[in-house]
Amino acid sequence: VDDGAEAHAHRSVDFDDFERLFVAEASPAGGAKERKSAKTLKKKKAVGPLIDPQRAMNGSIQLARIRRPPSEIRSAIGKLDDNGFTTEQLSAMATLLPTSKELMALERYRGDVKLLTAAEQYMLAMATLPHAPLLLEILLFKHQFREHITELDRQAMVFESACDEVKGSRRLQRIFQ
Repeated sequence: VDDGAEAHAHRSVDFDDFERLFVAEASPAGGAKERKSAKTLKKKKAVGPLIDPQRAMNGSIQLARIRRPPSEIRSAIGKLDDNGFTTEQLSAMATLLPTSKELMALERYRGDVKLLTAAEQYMLAMATLPHAPLLLEILLFKHQFREHITELDRQAMVFESACDEVKGSRRLQRIFQ
């Protein structure tokens, strides 16, 4: 056992040789593409977060479920067109509206919009929409109104059925006589 430990202690690792053997090199055909994506990655890192990173990540996840670019979302909301949006999506869009602090940070940004996160791009698009919070509130009301009417209809039918049961009850008639 001592000989194995002693032999292990005398071994040295040649990291240059290790890299040469195990690190894959870029092929000439894909080299330009890989260099370009590496440059893009560096640029994206250079921008830095304009909004809270956690909020940016959560917002990007919510916006990925909507599957529409921010400009299209902005246009639909501006026209009060709720086709294709669920109540949950409209609610998420309302929570993703920029705060005054975020709005100031976004207004100061002068770089390429494509380098921003999806949430930041959405906030930037919505910042230029007059009365965006009110428009989203209207769309949410419109969606929820349908749901509320359906629920009220169901409750009215239950109430009506209960009234019919009370009216037709022989036992209750006998009690009141």
